[in-house]
Amino acid sequence: MVISSLRLALEWFELIRQSRYRLQHSHTQPDLELLDAETIVVVGSFSAPKWAVFRCPGNCSTVYRLSLNADQSPHWRVSVDWLGRPSCSPSIHQKSACHAHFWIRAGRVQQCRDNGCVVARDHKA
Repeated sequence: MVISSLRLALEWFELIRQSRYRLQHSHTQPDLELLDAETIVVVGSFSAPKWAVFRCPGNCSTVYRLSLNADQSPHWRVSVDWLGRPSCSPSIHQKSACHAHFWIRAGRVQQCRDNGCVVARDHKA
């Protein structure tokens, strides 16, 4: 709660850029109808996360389900900085639908040069 308030204050005073995504943990798959465009849901336990589920920041709103299982290929890693802003690596490349290609770093979307769609711009970009 304190960290969240600190992040909001730093964003309000424009000392850091506003984060687009927030992280939420769940032991079950989220209800996709309730999944908003600003949330990354990590499914599984803190010690053994299984999936990262979130909506594409592009025009298509495709739901991504990225494997976080290091024993599978491909797989991604989700980390959180001290202000609670999520990052995801490697980049996410949607080869169908809107052809989005982007990184999530410190809760913000960074488009790759070969991005094939218009990704909604982050606040104060």
